Amino acid sequence: MNKKKQQLVFILSLIVVQVSAQLRVPMYISQEATSKYASKVYDITFKEPKGFVDMKMSEAWVPGKKGLGDYTAIYQLFQSKDSSCILMYPTMAAVFPTQRDTSFRARSLAVDDIHFALGLRTEIGLPQKGDTIDWNKYLTVYTDKYARQRFNADTVFIVELPIKESYKEKYTYCTGVYISKKDRPTLFFKFLFTETGKQREQEHLKLLYKRIRYKNNNWVYDEEKAIEGFKILESDRYK
Repeated sequence: MNKKKQQLVFILSLIVVQVSAQLRVPMYISQEATSKYASKVYDITFKEPKGFVDMKMSEAWVPGKKGLGDYTAIYQLFQSKDSSCILMYPTMAAVFPTQRDTSFRARSLAVDDIHFALGLRTEIGLPQKGDTIDWNKYLTVYTDKYARQRFNADTVFIVELPIKESYKEKYTYCTGVYISKKDRPTLFFKFLFTETGKQREQEHLKLLYKRIRYKNNNWVYDEEKAIEGFKILESDRYK
């Protein structure tokens, strides 16, 4: 292994340890640093949603799951100005580069969330016996023109996730959006709505269009850019 690869492995290891250690008190990295990191390392446009306020906090959350662990995702939180919607962006520091991502991963994330929301997984993520799931009730799949026009993606999964207990005693509806493109990191978002926010769901979903986008189709993972990107995240954390 050459020196640069050793550096990268070391930095990746630090990030893994830090993310794992902070699952109970999730880290916050500014949207400015996150956007720079996503662009440099993954060639992804990752802009904050228009009309939303950065809550300057992160949270580890899965619908229907009380405990934290391997199946818990970490999100950065944004709130609409009228407080009717919270939009959760994935913490990019916890999204690792891979050359093998396909729509299968996005589908797996969506299915896991549905299982947790319906109480069909244990706290550590193991499947439980339960009723047969009517996938058409919860999961809608978009490919081709829809996915390309909105995110330059291959596949988009939009999922209605039932919430048994309201989030922050206010948000009673949840919609998950899972975006995939071959050989690129899978992206996943959560929209949490009040009754009023749910009525404007389509309007809120459109906020992601062109704010989140895979850029060049010929992207290739670059170790040097990854090292530079992790330095951006680390320097931002300790400002």
